[in-house]
Amino acid sequence: MNRLSIFLLLILILGCRDKTNRSGYQTKWFDTDTLLFWDADAETQTRKRIFTPADSISLIQPVVNGINRIWPEPQLTFKQQTTDTLHLDFKNPLWLTEQSGDAGSEEYFYFAAMNLLEIKGVKVVCFDVPTGSHATSTCWKREDFSSWKKKL
Repeated sequence: MNRLSIFLLLILILGCRDKTNRSGYQTKWFDTDTLLFWDADAETQTRKRIFTPADSISLIQPVVNGINRIWPEPQLTFKQQTTDTLHLDFKNPLWLTEQSGDAGSEEYFYFAAMNLLEIKGVKVVCFDVPTGSHATSTCWKREDFSSWKKKL
């Protein structure tokens, strides 16, 4: 083959390839299994919006996954939903009850509850843990955060 034929064949091959994903994979919130809405600071009782969805979210597991990504120690697990209440427990409850300290368990519950309460139809979030030195089973409502300031 002469050089011109090789050049034309190369142009033909390159011209036929898929051009839809040249810049790599673009992540959208619904393409991932992790979702969070708020960052929270229990000490200053402030919260910062980190994601505002276009529509309300009704999926529970992506929010649980997001919480577990930030706080991997207790490993939150979804137990059940009854009407407007989520029930959750932990694979490692000892971390919350005995190892995290009062401030650590308090910060965790604020952060987790604040994010889980963003799920469509959820009005109460209940965490089931055995009673320990630093934590016990507890339930949270949106009203529990009404005095918190929003950071920009």
